[in-house]
Amino acid sequence: MGEIMVCILIDPNYADSVWCKNFLDCLRNELRKNRIPFCEIFETVPEDAKTVFIIASDYKWTKEAIYQLNSYDIHPILICNHLENLESCKYNCVSSDINGSIKCLLDEINTSGKRNIALYGVNTNSISDIGKVDILFSWKDSRICGPLFNEK
Repeated sequence: MGEIMVCILIDPNYADSVWCKNFLDCLRNELRKNRIPFCEIFETVPEDAKTVFIIASDYKWTKEAIYQLNSYDIHPILICNHLENLESCKYNCVSSDINGSIKCLLDEINTSGKRNIALYGVNTNSISDIGKVDILFSWKDSRICGPLFNEK
């Protein structure tokens, strides 16, 4: 039995971002430290691929990439800032605890006596931004954070 090759698939529109470079550097370092062979791929997944990491941000691109990998019975590991559920896709995910971070932020705002917050600059194509908005609004009716939301 040959060595298992880990493939890393990168969203081309995300590849030059600081976040992507950080994720990629950390993943490379861990694979090297554990002496796991890997290759970086940009479009075509080798036929013998069994383990694929995806580093991505764009919702549509990510969903299409996972859907294609699933058709080859590959369930990739998605590395992202935050995960918005990708319906009909089979995958695992490593992401930040955005829910905890947003709760801490809202607690601080509430504790400081602020009562109105505004949300600007949401990228509706970003898995991260979609997820952050969903989490923010999930806290809307909570006892702790509810007073911060003023609907007009």
